[in-house]
Amino acid sequence: MITQQKSIELSTTSIIDSNFEWFSNAKIYQVFTDRFAGYKQNYTEEELKKGLIYGNLKALINKLDYIKSLNFNMIWISPFFVNQPNGYHGYHPVNHNHVDPRFAYGEAIIDPEQGDLNKENDMELKTGADSILEELINEVHKRDMKIMMDMVPNHVHCTMPFYEQSYKDINNKYHLWFCFKDHNKENIEKQKFNEEKIIRKEKRKKENKDRKKTEKELRKKYTNEGNEEELAKLDKEKKANKAKFYEESKKKFLEDHPNKTETDFIEIYLKNESKRDEKKQKKKAEKNLKKEGNEINTNENDSSDSSDYSSGLEFEETPCHFMHFLGFDELIKLNLDFEPCGNYMIKVTKKWVKMGFDAVRIDHCTGPSMKFLKKLTDEVHKDFPKVPIIGECLPFSSAAWSETLLSCKKDQLEKVLNQSYDSLVALDEMFMEYVGNLDGLIDFVYQGYLNNLCDGKITEDAFENLLKIHYDKYQDKKFILMRVFDSHDCERGLFKCGQNRTKFQSILKKLFKGFKGRNDPFVMYYGTEDYMTQLSDNNSQEYGDWACRQPMQFNYEFMRKLMGNE
Repeated sequence: MITQQKSIELSTTSIIDSNFEWFSNAKIYQVFTDRFAGYKQNYTEEELKKGLIYGNLKALINKLDYIKSLNFNMIWISPFFVNQPNGYHGYHPVNHNHVDPRFAYGEAIIDPEQGDLNKENDMELKTGADSILEELINEVHKRDMKIMMDMVPNHVHCTMPFYEQSYKDINNKYHLWFCFKDHNKENIEKQKFNEEKIIRKEKRKKENKDRKKTEKELRKKYTNEGNEEELAKLDKEKKANKAKFYEESKKKFLEDHPNKTETDFIEIYLKNESKRDEKKQKKKAEKNLKKEGNEINTNENDSSDSSDYSSGLEFEETPCHFMHFLGFDELIKLNLDFEPCGNYMIKVTKKWVKMGFDAVRIDHCTGPSMKFLKKLTDEVHKDFPKVPIIGECLPFSSAAWSETLLSCKKDQLEKVLNQSYDSLVALDEMFMEYVGNLDGLIDFVYQGYLNNLCDGKITEDAFENLLKIHYDKYQDKKFILMRVFDSHDCERGLFKCGQNRTKFQSILKKLFKGFKGRNDPFVMYYGTEDYMTQLSDNNSQEYGDWACRQPMQFNYEFMRKLMGNE
C-alpha cells in the first residue's frame, strides 16, 4: 500500500461546455436491457453466457420510478439495434436503422415490421419496436430525467445483408463499406481507386436518372401536342449525349488504365451494353407477366449497371479479407472514411438523437478514424448543439489488433501497452488526441486509479492526489471525463472491494457525491444498489464477462439511504 499522504484539494476548473450545463454532475444509471427487467425466469447458465433472456424496454419503462427514487437523473441503455440471432448485449448490430423487437418487447411478441435489412435508406420507417423506444424516451423525460444511447459505429455482424452482398460480389456497391484486412500501400491505393469509382458511378446514375425523367416528361408533353419538331430535337440530343458520354468514358478509362488500349475499352463497352439490353428485356418481360397476373421473382439487389464505363466497371483485383473487431471473425469493421458509409452512420445517429436521446456514447471510439469522429460530432451538433458525444477509449485489450485502431497513434499505443511505462499516464496522452474531436470520454484513467483504491493498493488520499494530477491536465479544455464506478465491461464494484461491504459503501458514497472542483457525470451499473457482485473476474474464463451481467434481482438493500435520503 502507498504511504498515507496529505490530501490535496482538487482544482476548481469547470469542465462542462455551456451547451452541456444540463450534463453537469449528472448521476447516470446504466441499464443492460436484456438483464434488467422483464426477462424470463427459467433461464439457463448457457443462455446467460451466450444468449438472450429477453429483458426488454417495455418492462424498463415500469422501472423508471425505481431508478429515479435512487437519486439518479439519467439512464444509459445498452445498444438496441437489430442484432445478430443471439446478440443479447446489442454490440453486434445487423441493422442500425431500427430497434430489435426482442429488445423492445421481449420473447413473447414478434414485430411484424422490422425494417428492410437490405436497404440503408429505410430509416424513415417507424416500426412497432421503434415506437416502444420512443415511448421509453418520452417517459424518461416526463420524470425530468435524461437518457443516453450507446452507438456502435465501428463494426457490424457478418449477417448484415450489406456485408453478405459485398463479400460475395466485389463489384457490389457495399464492398467498400468495409475495411480491407491487408492494408499495405498497394491495397490502400486500390481501395481509394475503387472508392472514387463507386462515388463516380453513383453520381452518374443520379445524373442519368434525372436526365431520363426530364426526357420522359418532355417526350410525353410533345407527343400529346403532336410537336414533331421538338421530338426530333430530343432524339438528336439523346444521340449527342450518348456520343459525348462514350468519349468522356473512354478518356477516363485510358487515364485510369495506362496499360490498356482503346480496343480494351470498346470490348468492355460492348459487353456492358449487352448486359443493359438484357436487363431491359428482362424488365419488359416482367412487366408483361405482371399484367397477366403472374408471380415473378426479381432480384432487386442486382449490382450490374452500365452507367459508368470510365473505369471499365470491373473493380481492380481486391482481396475479400476484411478487418474484424478485436479478432472476432463475425464482426466486420466498417470503412467509415468511405463517404457513403460514414454519411450513413452519421445520418442514423441523428435519427435516434432526433427521437429524443440527450447524449450519445460512442462504443470503441479507438476504432474509427479521428476524421470520422470529428465529422460525426460536428454534424450532430449542427442540429443538436446540446447533445454531448462521449467516446469509449480503452486500448488495453487491443494490442494484437492495433491496425484496426484508426484513431490511435502508433507511438502512443505502444506506450499504453508497454509494461515498463505508466500505462495510465500514457492513456492520458492518448485521451488528449480526442479533445476537439469528441466532447468527452469515459475516464478509464480515473477507473484505473479507482481499481487500485478498491483493492487496497493506494489510500484515499493517494487516490485524490493522482486524480488532481490527472484532472489538471484538462484545465480550460472543456472536455468531459465521465466517471464510471462499474459497468458491463468491468468487474462489479463489490467484487473490486474484495466483497467488503463496509469498504464498498464508503467508497461508493464518496464517488456518488463527487469531488470538489469537478462536475463530470457519474455512472453506476444496474444492481450495484443491491450488492450485486461476482465470484470471478471477467478474464478468468471464456465468456467471462457474463459474471458481471447477471439478471437484476431488485433486492433494494441500501441505496436510498446511502445516496442522500438519510
